[in-house]
Amino acid sequence: MFPVNAGISTILFDSAKPAASAELRIASFKTGTVEVTGNRLTCRFDPALLMPGSYSLELACRFTDGATGNFSFPIKVGKALRPWENVQVNTWNEYRPEFEGSGVTIAASGLEAHKIDALAEKQLYGNYNLNYFGTPRPGYPEDVAVDSSGKTLYPDIRSPYLKTDVSEYGRKVAEAIKLAPTFKAIVLNSEHHAGGAGNWANFSPSELRRARSFGLDLEKWRLTGEKTNESFRKFMPMGYLGTTVAPELVPESRAIPADNPLYAYLLDHHGPDGGTEVVINDLLAEAILKVRPDLLMMQDPVMRRPALRSYEKINVAQDWFYYTELSVMVNGVEGLGAVRRGFPEMTTSTMPQFLFKEGMAAPFAGMPPRDMFREACWIAASRPMRVISFWNTGNAFLKGNQMTADEIKELLGNADYAQTAKTMKEKKANPFCFDPRLKEEFRSLSETLWVPFGALMPNWENAPRKLAVVRSFASDLFGNVRWPNTGVIGTAIAESGIPFDILLDNDLEKGIGNYDVIVLPNCSALPEKGVNNLREFIRRGGTVVADDKLKVKGLEGAVILQGPAQWDEEAFRQKEQEILRQAGGKTDTPAYIEAMEELQKETDRQKQTPGLNELLRKRLKTTFSTSNTNLFWNHLRAGDAQYLFVVNDLRIPGEIYGRFGKVREQGVAQKVSFRIHDPKLRHAFHLNSNTPIPVKNGEISLELPPSGGNIILFTEKQPGRFAVSAEKEVRRGARMSVKLSLENGSGLIPVNLELFLPDGTRSSLSRWNVLKNGSLAWEFTIPLNAPAGDWRIRAAESATGQVKTFSFRVAP
Repeated sequence: MFPVNAGISTILFDSAKPAASAELRIASFKTGTVEVTGNRLTCRFDPALLMPGSYSLELACRFTDGATGNFSFPIKVGKALRPWENVQVNTWNEYRPEFEGSGVTIAASGLEAHKIDALAEKQLYGNYNLNYFGTPRPGYPEDVAVDSSGKTLYPDIRSPYLKTDVSEYGRKVAEAIKLAPTFKAIVLNSEHHAGGAGNWANFSPSELRRARSFGLDLEKWRLTGEKTNESFRKFMPMGYLGTTVAPELVPESRAIPADNPLYAYLLDHHGPDGGTEVVINDLLAEAILKVRPDLLMMQDPVMRRPALRSYEKINVAQDWFYYTELSVMVNGVEGLGAVRRGFPEMTTSTMPQFLFKEGMAAPFAGMPPRDMFREACWIAASRPMRVISFWNTGNAFLKGNQMTADEIKELLGNADYAQTAKTMKEKKANPFCFDPRLKEEFRSLSETLWVPFGALMPNWENAPRKLAVVRSFASDLFGNVRWPNTGVIGTAIAESGIPFDILLDNDLEKGIGNYDVIVLPNCSALPEKGVNNLREFIRRGGTVVADDKLKVKGLEGAVILQGPAQWDEEAFRQKEQEILRQAGGKTDTPAYIEAMEELQKETDRQKQTPGLNELLRKRLKTTFSTSNTNLFWNHLRAGDAQYLFVVNDLRIPGEIYGRFGKVREQGVAQKVSFRIHDPKLRHAFHLNSNTPIPVKNGEISLELPPSGGNIILFTEKQPGRFAVSAEKEVRRGARMSVKLSLENGSGLIPVNLELFLPDGTRSSLSRWNVLKNGSLAWEFTIPLNAPAGDWRIRAAESATGQVKTFSFRVAP
């Protein structure tokens, strides 16, 4: 099975006796070449030369003994899959027939050729979850890590033998899918750690020697069983050692020198050449990408480990998020951005989970409500991306044994959280809540977001940020933090809506960039070089902000902010319900929207870290700014063009989980305005609706849909005429080159390219692409058996909304 856009494809045949020469034909057309090497015949052909359909591949062979023979082999040429360079929608280790036509582009196939072909026929790429950590040799203790009692933990990748073994396994996997053009993605050792987190501490003789080379005696952390909670004090679940057993290693200044034995050893252990799954996954990725550089080599959960930039060879950093508060998604996408910083070949994949666990939104577990899911996807798309992944997708599409909100109310009543939990216990009921609107929402997101912007999102980049939040491994380590978090001030930054970078320790040590404000949440320690760089940053006029948990000495001039006062959530809920009652239950009326906007402003003032928003407003020199709240925005760029990506976060309780008081699930439309501080950005275009937006006195006004977003393009010049040109007559088997141009076009502008056959059928080669600085060359092959007659091209650019058509003739 070969899609028409698979590129040059290869099929291998082995003959019973050596061949001298061979000729390949498909449907009587000489469509490819045959390379003969003894008994091996390597056939190469381009599926684009044929219309989709079933064919017989014919081989005419001449053997070295003078005999001849003709052989046939059935093949299929399928419709084009989504262009691989565009955004892909991946289902994590799952395939169901319902995925077809839903917007999913990658599904589970395994490594078997027939399963890969079966998915390709459904216009889906294949993926595979690979789990391999190496096979230790019996009797070779250097191949295994052991705990403090000598029990085997995991294969020790510091072993040279295991490094070779893992690389060889990767090469075998690569060979299995070497000639499968529609197999495209591998998830590496998902949810499995080998020294990176969990029960990780290695007390093997070789590791004890390794630690001593840094001046660290690991024996201090060996469990003796003499004290209660000994493991709790000595081992942190996120991959580091507790410092309470070695207080002499914690400097009073909390500025950690590079040669601190504990810090230096753990940096080595968790680094790219250390003793964790990082090395295993990078070795697998390196071996496979050497054979198939087009694959997505994905690792998840890439952030459930120490806050260090360790991966170098994978090309997709992936993690999942539960988003009962949508600011979690913001912290997530920025965290993934920190993982890939400095590795231009690496991209990120955000996973908005199809799951709210028991207790998150309700006493029972369930699916995220439609609007919250939509907003999570828009936030994920607001940062550069090549792929978005989903787990548990099938259960979002199919009800099965799940229950709707109405069915759960019928079973448990319409009571509050406590009473519902009590009723569940009495009835021994454990329902799982299903939102039947999710399947259609998934399809809608494909049609409005992932497809029309699919060629733009992998190719734009975040504009340089002016705000950064530090996520320090040194702080977690020397603060004995079991479960790292951003604290109140870090959460406040995410909820402010302002785009920010997350900086890791080595970012601070390399030197601080052109930021205006750097925030230190829950900061117990920092690397010494990072502290020195922060001092210099303050000396140059930069602003360092910390909360009252700052323990690092010597940061004179840092602004210390206290946490917010207690927020009266009950009073807020009562006002919210009163506004809804006055609106007659209608959430789309102007009166309701305006009342909710005012209530949210009042609430935001109560929940703010005192002084934070005012400080950010005064100190940040950003290209865009807004006084509106309950939104997230990002500033991106491509070439000379600038983009403003705005996501609406104004929500109220809804009918599914609202009565439990834990989530605001129903999105509400709102009007917002943005100030543009760069006078050169005089022209604005709404890329969602393909219309210009007036810039008045340096401001634009936007209408944000419920839990959705706007993507705005800014240019210095007004785009002019849109034009399409190509040859008027094309012969079969030739390459068609279509030239598109937009006068004064700048940056990347999405363009919808549609190709229609003479009978009006839309070709699967139709696609979305981008005009780069106003120009694009779209090329495709006219099949040898293409229908003769007048073909038509329709091109629509997304900035000014201009549409052009062009007809050409395929001669019989």
